[in-house]
Amino acid sequence: MWKRGPDWLMQIEENWPKSEIEIQDNSTENQVVVLVAKTKERSELWERYSSLTNLLRFVAYCLPIVNNLRKPTKLSGLLSVDELHQAWKKAISLVQREEFDEEIEKLSTNEEITARSKIKKLCPVLEGEFLRVGIRIKNVDVGFYKKHPIILPKTHPITDLVIREYHAKMFHPGINATLYAIRDRYWIIDGRVAVRTILHACERCFRAKPKEISYLMGDLPKAVHLELVGELSSDAFLVCLRRFFARRAKARAMYSDNGTNFVGANNEMKELYSLLKSREFNEKTTNFLSIEGVEWHFLPPRTPHFGGIWEAAVKSLKHHMRRTLFDTLFSHEELCTYLSEIEAILNSRPLTPMSSDQNDFEVLTPGHFLIGQSFMSVPTFDLSAIKPNLIKIGSSVVLKDENLTPLRWALDRVLETHSGEDGIVQVVTLKAEKGIFKRGVKKVSTSSDRN
Repeated sequence: MWKRGPDWLMQIEENWPKSEIEIQDNSTENQVVVLVAKTKERSELWERYSSLTNLLRFVAYCLPIVNNLRKPTKLSGLLSVDELHQAWKKAISLVQREEFDEEIEKLSTNEEITARSKIKKLCPVLEGEFLRVGIRIKNVDVGFYKKHPIILPKTHPITDLVIREYHAKMFHPGINATLYAIRDRYWIIDGRVAVRTILHACERCFRAKPKEISYLMGDLPKAVHLELVGELSSDAFLVCLRRFFARRAKARAMYSDNGTNFVGANNEMKELYSLLKSREFNEKTTNFLSIEGVEWHFLPPRTPHFGGIWEAAVKSLKHHMRRTLFDTLFSHEELCTYLSEIEAILNSRPLTPMSSDQNDFEVLTPGHFLIGQSFMSVPTFDLSAIKPNLIKIGSSVVLKDENLTPLRWALDRVLETHSGEDGIVQVVTLKAEKGIFKRGVKKVSTSSDRN
C-alpha cells in the first residue's frame, strides 16, 4: 500500500470511487483559498560539469545535432570560435529562461515588471537573446557589455561556474577583483555575496593559506611593472632598467631598498647584497642614470617598512603565484609570459570600492591611467559612438586612387554634401585642380579615418 497506493489507482479514472462529500453551505464565511505555486525546474545539465569551458564544449557539440544540421558525432575534435560563442549564447539564454521566465514574457509584450521581481531595480531590457541591465552609465564611452551586462541569478550552478572561471583566470584574486572582472560581462544579483561564497570554498586559496588581501584603498594605489632578469649582474640590471624606460617612459626619480635590507641567510639575498655593494654596479648605474637624467634614492638602512608601496606589490605578486604555480617548471619565456599576465591582473584591480547600484560609474583601475581601460576587459566593438557623418563642408579630403600610391593622391576640398534618406552622407561635391565633380564617400579619406 505504501509503495503502490490503493488498487483503484491502477485502474482508469472512470472507475475511481466517487466522493460522497457534498458541500451545501454557500455562505461566504467558510471559503477555501487555493494557492498554486509555480516551481522553477532546472536542467540537470548544469550539475554535470565543474568547468564552464567543458559545459560550453558539450553544448557546442550538441547544438548541431539538436538543430538537425549534422549526424551525431563523437565529442572530440576542434571547435571554432563561432561554435563556442553560439553555445555560450544558448546556455545563458536557457539559464535566464529558467530563472526569469516571468520577466522575459512581460518584457517581450512590453508589459511592466512587477515590483516583487528581484531584477526590478536593474531596469532590465530584452536585447536579442539576453536579459540585460537597462539604465547604467548610459553615456559613457565603454563597450556594450560594460554598459549593459547580462543578468545572472544569485544562486545557480552556471553562476558558480562563471565565478570559478573568472577567479581562476585572474590567478585567484580577492573578492573585489573577481567581482570587477565578472562585471565586465555579467551582472550577478547580490554579486558580492555570491562571489564571497565561491571564493571561501576555493581549494587552492584554502591550501595556499596566506592572509586575505584587500583590494580596496589599503591596497597599492599605483600601477605595477614586472620584469624578469636572467642573472644578478650589472649589465642585466641596466638592460632591465632600459626596458622599463622604453615601455613606461623615463622616471624623474627612482627609489629602492638599501643594500643592508637584503642581508639574509639564503644565497640569493647574499648575492643581491654583494651586487648592490659592488663598485662595478655603482659606477655603471650612476653613469647610466646621470646620462638619462634620473635620480636614484636609497631608503635609510634597516627600514624596509619605508618601501610599503612596492612591498604591497610584491605581496600581491606572491598572492597569485602561491595559488597557481605549485610544482610547475617554467622556461624563461614561459615565466616572462606568466609575470606579464600577473602584471595585467594587478593593474586591473579596482582602486575604489564597487557599488551595488547599476547606475554608478565604472570603477577606476590602474589600467585606466595607462591605456584608458582595464587590461582584463573583454574586447568589444561598439559602433554606436562612431559619428556617421565625418565629412563636413569646407574640410580637406584626399581622393583615393587605386592606380597611385597614397602619397600621390590628390588633395581636394568639400563644397557640398549629399545625404540619403537616413541622413547619412553618401556623396560629396569636391573642388580640385581639374574642376568640380562628385564622388562617393568611400572614395575619399579624411584625417578622422585614421582613428
